[in-house]
Amino acid sequence: MNTKFGLGPISRDGCETPASVGPPSLRRTLSFNGAALKAGTSSARTRIALASRDGDGSRLRLPRGGFTLVEVLVGLTVAALALTAGFTALAFVSDRSEEAERASVAALEGSAPREMLASWLSGARLQANRAGVFDGINGDDQGKDSDELTFPTTARTPLGVRNSVVRLFIDDDDETPERGLVAELRERLQDEVRRVELVPQAATVQIRYLPNIPDAVEWLENWQGQGQLPRAIELTLTPVAGDSLPLMLRLPLRVTLGTLQ
Repeated sequence: MNTKFGLGPISRDGCETPASVGPPSLRRTLSFNGAALKAGTSSARTRIALASRDGDGSRLRLPRGGFTLVEVLVGLTVAALALTAGFTALAFVSDRSEEAERASVAALEGSAPREMLASWLSGARLQANRAGVFDGINGDDQGKDSDELTFPTTARTPLGVRNSVVRLFIDDDDETPERGLVAELRERLQDEVRRVELVPQAATVQIRYLPNIPDAVEWLENWQGQGQLPRAIELTLTPVAGDSLPLMLRLPLRVTLGTLQ
């Protein structure tokens, strides 16, 4: 037998209510299933509510993103220590660089006059036409503390000429602007002298000469009227006071002369 029945509208709990028509057994079945579904939904809601509370019944707090105040303070402290160490290392490197630069400047301070003297002496000649001859004077013979040397040279000088005559001596005259070891330069005897201050910190200059003979080992204190050039010249400076001389000029300067007379 065919029996027509239908379902009623959907209830608030999400279950369809049984239609007003149909067999009584079907209506009872549908009513029971709806009540069971409603009870299950309510039980699930209760379990979710209980799970959201901790042991003492208070509501649980879900974890949030970000850092705590303690973590931020620790991070800032570590960053500050790292920056302090970096700046300290940078300052140390900068100080060492400045010290190295000052040492380099001090070491090279006397290199220019030393090289100039070596160049002039290595180009020394016995004599030059109408200019002068090689003449080394011992200061003790003149009652002076310093020696003196006059010599022609073919080396380049501030005069810018092919041949110059150089006179090396210590200038202690208060009326002249130059001080210390001074060079007087001229091309000819009648020319005006040009003065060049070489080492203003020098108080005395001692000059010795190695004879140009085989197996000579004894240095002479003067070189006058020899008729030939010495084999080598040694020039030693003493400072005005303390260690005022540049490092490059504290050691004796020894120069081997050329073979040309």
